[in-house]
Amino acid sequence: MSFIGNDIMYFKNNVNTFNRKGVTDKILSKNESKLFHSFCLNNHLIIAWTIKESIYKITCKEGNQKAFSPKTIEIIEFISENLNEYIGKAVYSNKIYNFKTEVNKDFVFSNASNNYNTLNCINNIFFPNNVSDKRSSNNLYLNEYLNYNNKQLFFHKNGVPFISDQAKNIDISITHDFETLVYSELKNLNIATNA
Repeated sequence: MSFIGNDIMYFKNNVNTFNRKGVTDKILSKNESKLFHSFCLNNHLIIAWTIKESIYKITCKEGNQKAFSPKTIEIIEFISENLNEYIGKAVYSNKIYNFKTEVNKDFVFSNASNNYNTLNCINNIFFPNNVSDKRSSNNLYLNEYLNYNNKQLFFHKNGVPFISDQAKNIDISITHDFETLVYSELKNLNIATNA
C-alpha cells in the first residue's frame, strides 16, 4: 500500500529554533549538509525538517513506534524542479522514500510517499488553523470540509489519522503550524495501489 506524509513550517514562527547552536548536527548528516550547501538554500534546516517529518509520518503508518529523530532519516537526493520546488529521495532503515517540497517566502511544505508515483496524486487542502487549539480534530474548517464530503476524522492509538470511509488504498496525512492546517489525501486509485 502507498502511504503519504506531510509537514508545513512557517519561517517566521520557526527561524529562531533552527538558528540555535548545535541544531545542524541534530538534523543533518555531513553528506546532507553538503547536499544542501550545493543548492545555497536559506533556511535549509527547516526544509530538511519538513522533509524528514513527512517521511517519519509514513514510517509510523508502517509500524515504526520510535520517537522522531531527524538524523535517522537521511536525504540522499535533492533535485530542483523549478525555482521553488524540489523533489528527492531519502532513506530510513534501508528503505527509500520520495518527497516533493515547495519553498516560498513564507513557508516550506513537504509531501512524501513510499511510492514515487503517488507524489503527483496527493491532494492538499489548506485551512486556517485554530490558534487556541491546534488539535486537528477540533479544526472547524477541516471538519466542515470532511462533513460536506461525508467523511469523519479518527485517530489510531498511535496518533495516525484516518477517515471513516477510507478505502483500502487511500491514505491521508495532517499537519499544522500556527497559521495553517493541511489535510492531504491520496487520490488516484489506479496509480497508488502498491509500494
